[in-house]
Formats: sequence, C-alpha cells, structure tokens
Amino acid sequence: MTGLKISGLSAGYGRRPIVKAVSLPALGAGQVMALVGPNGAGKSTLMRAIVGLVPATGAVEFDGTDLLQLRLRERARRVAYMPQTLPGGIGLTVLEGVLTALRASPDHEGLPRSTDARQALATLVRFGIGHLASERMDRLSGGQRQLAALAQAAVRMPPLLLLDEPTSALDLAHQVQVMRCIRSYAEIQGAVVVIVLHDLELACRWADAIAVLKDGALAAFGSPEQAITPDTLRQAYGVEARIDRDAAGRIRVLVEDAL
Repeated sequence: MTGLKISGLSAGYGRRPIVKAVSLPALGAGQVMALVGPNGAGKSTLMRAIVGLVPATGAVEFDGTDLLQLRLRERARRVAYMPQTLPGGIGLTVLEGVLTALRASPDHEGLPRSTDARQALATLVRFGIGHLASERMDRLSGGQRQLAALAQAAVRMPPLLLLDEPTSALDLAHQVQVMRCIRSYAEIQGAVVVIVLHDLELACRWADAIAVLKDGALAAFGSPEQAITPDTLRQAYGVEARIDRDAAGRIRVLVEDAL
C-alpha cells in the first residue's frame, strides 16, 4: 500500500539547519496533507528535501522505501514536484510543455509515443486549461502559468505529488478549481499529495491532515480540527484568532489581532 512517513527529517544549506527533526505520521493512499506555517518556517525546504534538492538526514519512507537513500533518477519515478517559483516556458506551447514533462519521466523511456498528446491534453482538460493548449507558456498570465505547471507535475500520474503554493497566483474561482482537481487526483490515482498553502481555510476544507511548521520544527499535526486551533495560531503565527464554522460546516479562521 502506498503511503508516506517522515521520521526525524532535518535539512538545510551548509551548517545552517532550516528543517529540524520533523516527524510526521503515515499518510495513506488517496490522502492530501497541507503544509502550513508563517514565512520562513521551512515549508519549501522540507518539500525540496523530499525530492533531493536540499541535503537532508532522517528518513522519508514512501511505499516501504526510504526516498533519501535513492538516486535522484530513482526518486523521480515515485515523486513529482511543482516548485514555488516557476520557469517561463522558453517558447513552448502549453501542450508542448506538458508533453516535455511526460517524456522526461524515467518510466516513459521506450514506450510508444502515439498516445502522449492525448494523455497530455486530457491532463490540461482536467485542470481546466484545455483551451490554452496552443498558447505559448511565456505569454500566459500568472494564474494560467500556475495551472500549466500543475498539469506538468501531474501528467505522468506520480504516486507522490508535492505542490508548493499552487494556488498563490489564482483568483478565487481557480483556487477552488485547482483544489478540487488535486483532491480528485489523490482519490482517483490513490496518490499521496503534499501541498504548501498559506490560506488556512483552503487547507481546512480540502486536506485530510495539516502539518503546521514554526522555525523549522513541527508545531502541530492532525486533522484540520486538531491542527488549526487558537493555541496553535498563537504559537505558530503570533496572532489571536477564533475558529468558527459557516452554515455548511466549513472551518473559518477569524484573526482578531497580532500579538
């Protein structure tokens, strides 16, 4: 069974640790975990450590294998990563960019290419940008580029998908669209998705579990109800806040003051 478990993960640059001995309980297939916390908490560094872009110690077990012990090529068979800062696309169309991502996968070597375009276009349609297939990526708006990058990450259907702030450049409608697609992807593919978010209400609505980081350490972990509490927000964010629910039962975070 596919699952993700992090044990004592520390990561950083040189002698400066940014992520400090973070351990997270196992996430099962089909689950989405939101990684939240203030700026500089270590969220992006933790994601980069999992994919091998930052030196790390500890263990990141996925499907019974410690990813930190794998070469980058082998790790890429299991993990896809969408970074916070996106490249411009160097003149490729959106469809070409997604095709490039698909064909760069180690698992794609030697496979016939006759269905590649169909798979790439289906991924664009899934994320609501099929109509942009022939547009150049370097001419897209920020939000459109974010959606195209998400399609690139998901096109080869990785069992572990890491997304660093995929909703940051999106309007409200597209935020919901993207989160619904991510939720659907996890459930249909049986994948584990880890997503960095700043919007706590989005995290509470769409994630099965939330990990709160503060100064590189784990401040809270659990279901949205367990992780997002006034005490946690005071400790991690330095704010006084109330937690309410709307008429649909969704969690609302009401920040009243900064400490």
